[in-house]
Amino acid sequence: MRFKSLAQRITIYTIVVMLVSAILGFILTNIYYHIDLKEKNDHKVFNTLKDVQDYIDHDNEMSLDNYLNHLSELHYQAVLYNDKLKPTYYGDNFRKYNLDNQAVEDVLDGKTYHGIKNRPFNIFITGFFDNETRNTVGIKIQHQGAEYALFLRPSVGSMLGEFRIFLAILLVLLVVISLVLVLFSSYSLATPIRRLMKTTESLRKGDFDVDIKVTRDDEIGILQHRFIKMRDELKQLEMMRQSFVQNVSHEIKSPLQSILSLLRELEHEQDENKRTQIIEDIYARAYRLSNLTKQLLLLSELDNSEHLSFNETVHVQKVVKEVVQNLNFLLEDNEISVLFDMDDLTIKGNHKLLYQALYNILSNAIKYSPEHSMIQIDLKEQNEFVQVSIIDEGYGMTEKQLKHIKDRFYKGDQSHNVHVDSNGLGLSIVDSIIEHHDAQIFFESEVDKGTEVTILFKQHK
Repeated sequence: MRFKSLAQRITIYTIVVMLVSAILGFILTNIYYHIDLKEKNDHKVFNTLKDVQDYIDHDNEMSLDNYLNHLSELHYQAVLYNDKLKPTYYGDNFRKYNLDNQAVEDVLDGKTYHGIKNRPFNIFITGFFDNETRNTVGIKIQHQGAEYALFLRPSVGSMLGEFRIFLAILLVLLVVISLVLVLFSSYSLATPIRRLMKTTESLRKGDFDVDIKVTRDDEIGILQHRFIKMRDELKQLEMMRQSFVQNVSHEIKSPLQSILSLLRELEHEQDENKRTQIIEDIYARAYRLSNLTKQLLLLSELDNSEHLSFNETVHVQKVVKEVVQNLNFLLEDNEISVLFDMDDLTIKGNHKLLYQALYNILSNAIKYSPEHSMIQIDLKEQNEFVQVSIIDEGYGMTEKQLKHIKDRFYKGDQSHNVHVDSNGLGLSIVDSIIEHHDAQIFFESEVDKGTEVTILFKQHK
């Protein structure tokens, strides 16, 4: 069965629970009656019948008929059989007259009859309330020289007549009130969820300023709080996305325009040396575009990293040497020397990505360092961590620059080196790679003195 709303589901479930509870309660009550109460009720009624027998046997002057009529007014039903098995009924009518003659004859012969106690087990019927002549207790009495078989049971119908009406009204009111309360509670529960559904639709359409009110302190309230958090995060992500698109567009547009301009210049340039210079400039800008594309693809890969593995055993010393070797041409061009102090330590990670992170850090250190300076690379064990430190004697950074150094497309002050070509993605990539390695990265810098980059990895032994 499919439900169109949460309120319907809660209402139906509640009604089912009520019905099942009522049925199970009734069944368990009946089981308890048959196991424990049935015999007790039989014994109680039989003791009453014994008192009646003693009273009748010791008072031969009384009218038996009047006495039994008086007994019926005390909410008892009685059947009196003479020796010819002719019955006389007192009190309320029985629903069934099914007492067999053999039971009557047995009582006349001096046996007792326990129809209440011996009533067959029935899980759906409470035997005490079954208004039948066989559902009685019986005993032999003597009065004025005659023998009778007297059968007796409480007149439950008479005793409970008004109570049954009251109980019926109570049950009807209980059902009606329960349904009203269930409907009200279902509506009150479903209303904030409907609001959240409308909020979801607004968010889907890009409205991140939609108002979300916290109206409860329960799980629904927690859900509302989380929706507010999700809305704020989506708003921030949208702003970041727009900024990212704008930055990418700018980074691509600028070299493309330069390439087009250079191509037009090349078309009309006759001097061979100038043509060669223009071609080199075109190549440089094309290389910049290619590098930007590679970095954007790497960022995308890091943002969707489910397919990436970080379980390789990586020798950090080996990776550092590979990076230095591949950047040796840049070191030589700037006449920058590198000092090493490295131990052979291993971590769990991704060799390719770790190489890229260290490459970006070291290339930055080279680009922003003056000629004839020095870069120091330390690799050592620090407690339970592998510490990698890259220390340069470059131009350094201000506190403001340090706060934004990991932001995508952020470019710091390049006044010291106008030839530095940067798109502002290098350290963003580094930060993402380090985060995927469950490591930490720290930047310390002082203007005109240099920068120290420290990475702490969990050691693998």
